[in-house]
Amino acid sequence: MADVDALRSRIAELEAAQAKGDADRAAAEKAAADKVEADRVAALSAEQKLQEAVLRQQGELDATRAELVAERRATALERLGVLPHFRDYAPKVDPKTADGAAALEKWAKTHPEALAARNGAAPVQAIKPIGALAEVLAGTRNSPLLRGTWAEAVLNSFKG
Repeated sequence: MADVDALRSRIAELEAAQAKGDADRAAAEKAAADKVEADRVAALSAEQKLQEAVLRQQGELDATRAELVAERRATALERLGVLPHFRDYAPKVDPKTADGAAALEKWAKTHPEALAARNGAAPVQAIKPIGALAEVLAGTRNSPLLRGTWAEAVLNSFKG
C-alpha cells in the first residue's frame, strides 16, 4: 500500500510539473509573438501604420454591415411569416434593396410549406378514442371508475 501511495504522489508531482512547464511555454510563446509584433509595428512608417488602422477599421465595418443585413433578413422573414426552422433555406440577400426584398417574397410564395398559417395556428387534429373508452365517453357504456363504485369496492376490500 505504501508503494501505491508513493507512486500516486509521484504522479501528482509529475503532472504538476508538466502543467507548470506548459504554462511557462505558453507564456514564453505569447511574449515572443508580442515582441515580434511590436518590432514589426515599430519598423512601419507612419503611412503604413495608418493603412493598417484603416484596414482594421474596414474589417470591423464589414462585420457590422454583415450583422445588420442578417438582422434585416431575419426581420423580413419573420414579417413574411416564415417559420424559424425554414429561414436558413431562404436566399441570403439584403431585404433593404428592391431586388433582395423581391427575392425573399418570391421565395416565400414558392415555398408555402415554410409559412406559418396566416389566420392563427394550424388546426390540431384531435385523436379519436376507440373501443371501450369511446363507449364510456359517448355514454353508451357505464364505467365503475366514473361512478365511484370501483373506489368504494377497493376501500371496502381493505376493511376486511
